[in-house]
Amino acid sequence: MPELNKALDSAVKPALEDALAAEAAYPAGQPVVGSAEVSSEFGIRSNPFGGSGFEVHKGLDFVGEQGDIIAAAGDGVVTLAGQNGGYGIAVTLDHGNGYETLYGHMSKLRVQAGDRVKSGQIIGYIGSTGRSSGPHLHFSLYKGDIAIDPRTVLKLPETAKRSVKPDQ
Repeated sequence: MPELNKALDSAVKPALEDALAAEAAYPAGQPVVGSAEVSSEFGIRSNPFGGSGFEVHKGLDFVGEQGDIIAAAGDGVVTLAGQNGGYGIAVTLDHGNGYETLYGHMSKLRVQAGDRVKSGQIIGYIGSTGRSSGPHLHFSLYKGDIAIDPRTVLKLPETAKRSVKPDQ
């Protein structure tokens, strides 16, 4: 019987440790300090700039005032801090186990590439840089190259109600 217990332990323990490490890597914290009103949902939406057609929105947009605090949603390493195309001034964090978060349209940064950050640490401030219709935080979550709806892991307060219809 001791040999069976050892065999089970050696088979189950690594899988359990991997599962716990993956769960710990989930960037589940609140990325906006204060208000958490979502102005644009993850998924297909009509062009927010008045053009025709639809586009895939690979994140959530949080309404905010210019200069509102943006916090890391989880522990991680800054892999990008600066200009990032349509996201304007942005930060990308590597949380381990294939998880990355992107914070876009920032007005000012508080981190630089290579920095280690803790969940809840200030990484920058809300702005309207890049392809933006006003001050807000664009927040994306990736597992590898696949965008994931951040609502599936974020621990958003009840105040993070949708301010748009799901199809917009």
